[in-house]
Amino acid sequence: MSEHTSPRNAAPTTAEEPEEASPVYRGPHSATVLATIDGFPRVQQAVLWEAQHIEFVRNAVRAVDPKTPKTAYKLLTALAGFTTWALGQDLPLAPDRVLTPDRVDEYLSTGRRRDLAPGTRATLRTQLRRVARATTRTAPWPAETDHAYLRPNRFLPPYSPAQIEHYWDAALLQPTVRLRQYMMCLLIFAHGAGLRSIEIRALTAADITPGASEEVGWLVHARPRGTDRGRTVPILRRYDRAVAQLRIDRPAGALAGRYNDDPDDPLAKIRGQLRLPTSLPPLDPRRLRNTWLCEHLDRGVALLPLLQAAGVRSLRVSEMLPYLREVNATARLAGN
Repeated sequence: MSEHTSPRNAAPTTAEEPEEASPVYRGPHSATVLATIDGFPRVQQAVLWEAQHIEFVRNAVRAVDPKTPKTAYKLLTALAGFTTWALGQDLPLAPDRVLTPDRVDEYLSTGRRRDLAPGTRATLRTQLRRVARATTRTAPWPAETDHAYLRPNRFLPPYSPAQIEHYWDAALLQPTVRLRQYMMCLLIFAHGAGLRSIEIRALTAADITPGASEEVGWLVHARPRGTDRGRTVPILRRYDRAVAQLRIDRPAGALAGRYNDDPDDPLAKIRGQLRLPTSLPPLDPRRLRNTWLCEHLDRGVALLPLLQAAGVRSLRVSEMLPYLREVNATARLAGN
């Protein structure tokens, strides 16, 4: 046996890797992780923020307790983009007021985020949700094991009656005629008649007709994607005067303002310009429509005519149950 040959029963020796090739992170607050957070943003990044805005991002990521520098940097960049958007919306950088599900939803559905791949947008949502859970106390984020919020087609909760009233007040106070007109149309036709945003964009005064009886004030003819097909839906009587004035103000052209035929939601850009009190959640046409659905179910409207008015074949009634009014149905179930 050669003197250079290892003994048969001895454990083989392994080459020791250089320290930099296999870094060991000693806990979530290792010097490497903290250096990544403290060094953000990098010098070459043109971030026109004040010192308190940078500290907002850093402190929020520190609260997450990231385990590696890579995770920390991903959270920093995700929150930095959200923070830039929030500052542009004049939102306060208070976690419980800005890092809410509604605000994150609005952020991901506007601007260039709408063009992101679904997987990329889901990852961004996960990162923002992780920061939000670590920094908020009252924001209504679901439990860690509840993945319902990530479902793209889940039933979004309706607005409360008080919120609807405040939205109408805010519509009258919009800084421009275009924004005021758009927001009023959104409330009148999404909450008042259950129309989708894509149906509201093409409405003209010719699509609004008076009801045939005193019980019905105005009717709206909804045309999916601007086609001649559609359905006629009564508008809630609370909007009678607003509809009459809208027809006078806009006798020709789209009632909600100019729009582009190409995007699915061409009015999203206008919606992003609305000036709303920070006490209100973002204004979402889907939630306005869901509010209309729940209100009619609470009024006892039969399911078939409601489906026809909504232009759908079915409803996720099981998902709507938490938002429907509880009534004592014992007498009705007994046939009285």
